[in-house]
Amino acid sequence: MPAARYARSQIKEYVDGGWTFTGTDRYDDARTPASGSGAVLVTFREDRSEVYGKDIRTGKVHRTGKAPASFQKFSILMAPATDTQVWRAQQITVEGKATECGA
Repeated sequence: MPAARYARSQIKEYVDGGWTFTGTDRYDDARTPASGSGAVLVTFREDRSEVYGKDIRTGKVHRTGKAPASFQKFSILMAPATDTQVWRAQQITVEGKATECGA
């Protein structure tokens, strides 16, 4: 999926639902295997087992337990923007319930 579209959809989901999140979000196992095209593939794992949804209107935190859905694996294809030193995310793949992430 194009990275910008993914980011917009995630933000829209939280804003439209009146949610934010709270807690501790952990990332590990970051890797940057070369893609061979001048771009770099960045991969990492996310542990959201201590991240909770929070209703903005009421302030109520919705606590959940550790579950397979708490773990995700991200792969982001990064490429340099034209005529600048800025790199941009081009594509993103998110694997939910990533069993190798500790679920």
